Amino acid sequence: MPARSRHRSRLHSGSPPRVPPPPLEVLYSGEARRARDSDGASDADSEAGRGSPTPIAETVEEEMAGPNQLCIRRWTTKHVAVWLKDEGFFEYVDILCNKHRLDGITLLTLTEYDLRSPPLEIKVLGDIKRLMLSVRKLQKIHIDVLEEMGYNSDSPMSSMTPFISALQSADWLCNGELSSHDCDGPITDLNSDEYQYMNGKNKHPVRRLDPEYWKTILSCIYVFIVFGFTSFIMVIVHERVPDMQTYPPLPDIFLDSVPRIPWAFAMTEVCGMILCYIWLLVLLLHKHRSILLRRLCSLMGTVFLLRCFTMFVTSLSVPGQHLQCTGKIYGSVWEKLHRAFAIWSGFGMTLTGVHTCGDYMFSGHTVVLTMLNFFVTEYTPRSWNFLHTLSWVLNLFGIFFILAAHEHYSIDVFIAFYITTRLFLYYHTLANTRAYQQSRRARIWFPMFSFFECNVNGTVPNEYCWPFSKPAIMKRLIG
Repeated sequence: MPARSRHRSRLHSGSPPRVPPPPLEVLYSGEARRARDSDGASDADSEAGRGSPTPIAETVEEEMAGPNQLCIRRWTTKHVAVWLKDEGFFEYVDILCNKHRLDGITLLTLTEYDLRSPPLEIKVLGDIKRLMLSVRKLQKIHIDVLEEMGYNSDSPMSSMTPFISALQSADWLCNGELSSHDCDGPITDLNSDEYQYMNGKNKHPVRRLDPEYWKTILSCIYVFIVFGFTSFIMVIVHERVPDMQTYPPLPDIFLDSVPRIPWAFAMTEVCGMILCYIWLLVLLLHKHRSILLRRLCSLMGTVFLLRCFTMFVTSLSVPGQHLQCTGKIYGSVWEKLHRAFAIWSGFGMTLTGVHTCGDYMFSGHTVVLTMLNFFVTEYTPRSWNFLHTLSWVLNLFGIFFILAAHEHYSIDVFIAFYITTRLFLYYHTLANTRAYQQSRRARIWFPMFSFFECNVNGTVPNEYCWPFSKPAIMKRLIG
């Protein structure tokens, strides 16, 4: 019979063999006896002294007793080792008891996430599930101990809460997953003040996220550098713009079928400015504004860096005869830098007097509109339907006005929308699920993402607060 089967048979067939009590001489320390003799205690006091063991005796009793004979609060790593062997998990005694020193209390609070994640990182799925079944049986027996430590249905102190509620209702499955809750996510009273709405759907516990302002500053520096580099590439591309007589506008279904609206491109920039103001308001009121700004800068910088590459590699012909674009040759590097600074300081907008040619693949205005729209809708509650509808209307109308102004080919706008949305969704999927922690490939291909998101644990909740404290005069007036 295998070792694991022998131990399981012994565990379920009856109570384990009791260890014989230690000799009477061990229960009383020599120092205690000498103290009683020197003090000249009475016979009654001596008899009373023999009836209560000393702390050393209690320690010896605990070490000699088996796990089932002691309260789990007094289990040491040796008792946990015996329990693991009784359950058939010999191979995990060393890592759990010797290396990581699990005692009774820490064993009771063990979760499946602990087994899967560092530093344990158990790889055998069957062993993880079987070990969690044994631990949950232990938790069910010692629910009172867990509640005394604060792991109960009224406190969001730990990820053990779903285990307690499930054990109390006997609502747990054999594969280790709860029928209605996440295994490792805290579930508490949803009417509690400690809970906030996350994206407007479900309530989640308030948890502190490190703002890491220094990373946010680095991301801002990164996006400003990318914008400056983009402006310089736009100057280079303008010099290489194809001649309109030699290379006329390419066929385009939308541009060929829709007449040009002269004021449409200005309306695109108006839509972008309104979206920008909405986003700034959301950012100002959001409790985790540092993380949001860091994500916006890293995503925007990455998309525009890709845009530098695409518009530099291939120069498309001008999409409309009204643009009157001709190649401009700047005599020196200083002139190119001066022109790049003018584009950078004017944010590349025609409303600020910036006019460029050749930067068609892909549309930078579409990138900005779409990115702001997705950030506004992601970091506001789902119940804010009016704001989300307004954000999408501004995004889609801004894209339409770009095409109506014949400032970009249809493919420029489509690719810009697709790349921006995919990158936003990929970024937030990796960040919210922490999938990159389990994938070395993700850390290699997305080093900047891993750097910025390494300390953001899961989804960022939508919590709001005033960015500044109330002035003294307001405190006196309204308290």
